[in-house]
Amino acid sequence: MATHRFVAVMLIAIVQNVAAVSIPDDWKVGLNEMWLAEYLVASGIPCKDCPGNVQNRTLAELTCRMKDLAGNQHIGVYREILPLSLLQPDADFDSALNQRARMLLAEVFSVYADFNVYLVFAFGRPAPAWMSPSTWCLVPLINDTTGWETLKNSMSWSIANFTNWLYRSQGAETQEWMATHLLVEPFNEFDNVNDANCKLSD
Repeated sequence: MATHRFVAVMLIAIVQNVAAVSIPDDWKVGLNEMWLAEYLVASGIPCKDCPGNVQNRTLAELTCRMKDLAGNQHIGVYREILPLSLLQPDADFDSALNQRARMLLAEVFSVYADFNVYLVFAFGRPAPAWMSPSTWCLVPLINDTTGWETLKNSMSWSIANFTNWLYRSQGAETQEWMATHLLVEPFNEFDNVNDANCKLSD
């Protein structure tokens, strides 16, 4: 229970702190990026049905791009939408694949932290098979209370467990960056309603 309370308090603190931060006027331009997904896919993490608008990128390429965007053009706010299937591919949080995915994600987070920029960390489709019967049509039928409960718990615990792991695995400077510059968005607005091909009810 102590770990559960820590996760909840930490996520609340992150949201409150970022909401209260005053961003300089010349840094209020932001970009949507897919660097997390691009780096993981390029590194061999499988992602069936992942969005097709990503390209393989190395960490060196991401760092170079950040040097230009943040260092030269003063773009200080970024948003990442990470497919849930890349956040936690396996149901077992400590599986070898999940551990490798987490380490790769942490490397990209380090790039954001090193440049001290603001990051909105959001999640979306597809989901891993262990999380939902359909990786793309996540929303259960309206009367499927068990399906809703399972999806809610699977999503919330995977997000909270990763955020907890990331915070605890970093040094004091990155922990401070997470507390002041990282905002966790549980589900992005594009995927929070199923598309027309997904059946919502009987």
